[in-house]
Amino acid sequence: MSAYARLARAAALVPAFGLLVACGGTDSVLDPAAQGATIVVGSANSVPSEVVAHIYAGALARTGATVRTQPRIGDRAEYLAALDEGGITLVPEISGDLLDYLNPDATQSTPDEVFDVLNRSLPDGLSVSDYAAAQDRPAFLMTQPRATQLSARSLSDVGAACSSLTLAAAAAPEQSVVDALQTEYGCRFSETRVLPSADLRTALETGDADVAVVRGSAATGSDDDLVTLADEKFVYPAQNVLPLYRTGALTDAQRMKLNIVAGELNTADLADMVRQIDDADARPADVARSWLDAHGL
Repeated sequence: MSAYARLARAAALVPAFGLLVACGGTDSVLDPAAQGATIVVGSANSVPSEVVAHIYAGALARTGATVRTQPRIGDRAEYLAALDEGGITLVPEISGDLLDYLNPDATQSTPDEVFDVLNRSLPDGLSVSDYAAAQDRPAFLMTQPRATQLSARSLSDVGAACSSLTLAAAAAPEQSVVDALQTEYGCRFSETRVLPSADLRTALETGDADVAVVRGSAATGSDDDLVTLADEKFVYPAQNVLPLYRTGALTDAQRMKLNIVAGELNTADLADMVRQIDDADARPADVARSWLDAHGL
């Protein structure tokens, strides 16, 4: 069965965004053709995926590799099919989402746990290397005045006060999240209001909600008066950025370069790059190049 056939089986169970993988993201087999083959870096239909694809492509090009990008291929099923067919070599992924796609019964939540089980869940022919600190994980936000009033900097600080607080979210939290909030933090919100994503921050500012769940670059902002409540016990599983690629398609030096990128890329950087593209119409390739230059990569 091909890699994509196995992925398609997983997709039938959970819609989406022999293992030659060793823990730590190294290949056990290196195709000699990888030494001179053109590396094609694809991306999903999102700004974060596209800018990370350009970061990977730029970093690999600086190892002397011949690289081109193929952005916005489509959803997860489409770019995984492109990987399986050899149309692309590598694509940025999100650890927790990919694990849920491949192994929907997995319950691991911390970055290391998710990465370990993801390695063991990958189909033949696909590998991942080190994950970055950068995450695309839901975050719990509160206004600075409300956080000060509750002396809250984490969900642990909020705790039992949840019974008098209203939560706003773009979609009702899954039952597993509701249960984890209760079990891990003793937190059960008095009410959950489902609002459009664009209205979540406004709900906090007007007092229509006390806490909002926001995902993506909107969860990290330096230009407003919001506090991100730390989720130390990972009510929402880790969602770290990492490269997914065809096993044997990269050299040791190329994988090492990706690992160095992983060591530098954080959530604040990624959010800032996304804002440059969304708000200032910057080109993803230019934003990625500037980031690589700033980090000496």
